Amino acid sequence: MTPEELELLSELTIITPTCNRPLELERAIEYWRDLPVTVHIIDGAIKPSFSLGQLVYRPAKIYYHSVPPELNEKPMENYARRLVKGMTLIQTKFGAQLADDDFFTTSGLCRALAILKTNEKIDAVIGKCATYNVDQQNVVWEKKYLNWVHDDLLQDDLLSIRINNDPGKYLVYYGVLRSEILRAIHSRANSFVFSDFRKNELIAHHLGLAYCRTMLIEEYLWVRQKALMKNPNYNYLIRPTEVSENRRLIDIFFEAFSEIDPSGSDDLKLKWASQKVKLIENRLKADDKKYMIITELTKIAVFETAVKRFLMKLILSSPKYVLLVVLKVAPSRFKKAIGDASPPDFEDKHYLENLLTKPREELRLRANI
Repeated sequence: MTPEELELLSELTIITPTCNRPLELERAIEYWRDLPVTVHIIDGAIKPSFSLGQLVYRPAKIYYHSVPPELNEKPMENYARRLVKGMTLIQTKFGAQLADDDFFTTSGLCRALAILKTNEKIDAVIGKCATYNVDQQNVVWEKKYLNWVHDDLLQDDLLSIRINNDPGKYLVYYGVLRSEILRAIHSRANSFVFSDFRKNELIAHHLGLAYCRTMLIEEYLWVRQKALMKNPNYNYLIRPTEVSENRRLIDIFFEAFSEIDPSGSDDLKLKWASQKVKLIENRLKADDKKYMIITELTKIAVFETAVKRFLMKLILSSPKYVLLVVLKVAPSRFKKAIGDASPPDFEDKHYLENLLTKPREELRLRANI
C-alpha cells in the first residue's frame, strides 16, 4: 500500500453499531487493526464484551463504547440511539457506517477516498457488493445488487433531479461519504423511531439520494454476510397508516430539503416530502405482500431458481474448455447469467477467507480478550 493510500485511509472513520456479538467484533477488530482508519464500535449489549475506551492504538484507532438499553427502550430505539451517538464521534473528513459482520475492501476504500479527496462535486461513493456465508470451514461467495448501475443523474447538482432517480434500496446506506453529510443523514433519519423501523432505513436511503451527489465505482467496496434468517424486528404484516407518523415523515424530509436548498420554494419542498412518504408507504406495502402471499406460483419460482443455481454451479465448476464451449454457443442473456452467477473477485478475498475461518481462540487472543 502506498503512502498516499495510507494517508487517505487515515481520513476515514467507520461507525459500527452492534449488540452482544463478540465473535463478529473480534473479526472486525482483526480486519481493521493494521490499517490507519478510525473505528468506533457502539455496543447495545447490557453487559459489555470488551474494556471500554480505546482497544487498538496504531496503526488503527479502534474504540469500544457501551450504550445499554434504557428502561423500557425497544431494541430498534436503542439501535437508533447508538447510530446517532456514533455520528457525533466522527472527527475525520470522511465517514461510513458498517454492520458488525460486514467489511469494506481496502482497494475499494482507497478508490472511494481518492475520488472524494480530489472531486468536490462528489459527496458519496459506492461500489459493487459481494456476500459471504461461512459453511463450516468453507466460505461461499455471491454477487449482490447486480441492478446497481452508474447514473450521471445521481451526481446532478439539482436536488430535484437527484431525488427523482432511485436506483434501489441501500444505494448510499453503505457507501463512503463526506462526514458532515453522513451525520446529517443519520441524525435526521433516526431522530424519531417509527413503529416500523424499516421506515427509518428507507428515510436514510432517500435522504442519501437528496444530500449526496453519488458515484458508483467498478471496484468491489461492500462485503456483507448473506442473510440466512430475517431480522426478528422486521415482522412482515400490513400495518395501518398512522397519521401522526406520516406527519413526522413529511417534517423530516421537508427540513432536510430546506437545509439542502434554502432558497427553494417551500411549496415545492412540501410536495417532494409528500411524494417521498408515499414512496416509502408503497415500498412497505409491496414488501409485506411479497412475504405474506405464498402461492404455488412462488413455490415454483423458488424451485426454478434453485435449478438455475445448480446448473450455473455445475457449469462454473466444469473444466475450462466446457465453459468456453458454453459461452460460445449460449445466447447473450445466458452468458450474462453465467457471469452473474460466478463468484466475485477482489484483492482482499483470500485474506477475508482466512479471517472468517480463523479459530475463535486465535481471534480472542489477538483482540486481547
